Amino acid sequence: FHQHNQKSQLKAGDILIARHGDSGKAVNYENSEEANCLNIVIIRPDFKKCNYKFLTNCINSPECQKHIKSLSAGSTQAVINTSEIEKLGVVIPANIDEQNRIARYFSTLDNLITLHQRKCEQTKKLKKYMLQKMFPRNGAKVPEIRFDGFTYDWEQRKLNEVAEKICVGFVGTCEKFYTDESGIPMYRTGNLNGLSLNRDDLKYVTNEFHQHNQKSQLKAGDILI
Repeated sequence: FHQHNQKSQLKAGDILIARHGDSGKAVNYENSEEANCLNIVIIRPDFKKCNYKFLTNCINSPECQKHIKSLSAGSTQAVINTSEIEKLGVVIPANIDEQNRIARYFSTLDNLITLHQRKCEQTKKLKKYMLQKMFPRNGAKVPEIRFDGFTYDWEQRKLNEVAEKICVGFVGTCEKFYTDESGIPMYRTGNLNGLSLNRDDLKYVTNEFHQHNQKSQLKAGDILI
């Protein structure tokens, strides 16, 4: 199959673009082993004319990505075709040395991101481990790991004994009360990103709506689920 489908065979330096799903993003194939691909656009750069890493970052630039996304706009399923990619306009330095310099700069950033991601994953694993060890298991009165100087047993309490109030915020549709960013922020389920609040697609409601729905009003220190 691999030998028969020569156009699907990959070579080191190839640029790959997904045709479906998160289409448009370009990645490099940098392995020396033989490989094949399915439903992926392959761009094989002319190394005499351009640096393949420079070209990859060029394709991933906001301007190029905006154009690639527009190629499949309006269709029921976003699909990227080679005929459309072939017509994609890119602006590149004629001087290959400038391309190499830009490529090295972004490679440095990619390496830095990878290092931080690994450190972040290690820290997440540490936190998960400590969450298991620094809170008592079922039936236990003390956790396995404690700070020095603390020896007393922990107390069993109902959550409503240590919370001032527990309630559900406004339930229903409130689109008619949405306003511009001068209004009151309305956090929704989509704004609860992992362990923090994000402001992506944050909505705002009128002050009248906010004052009327007092149980939905947030205060610093509130815990949201």
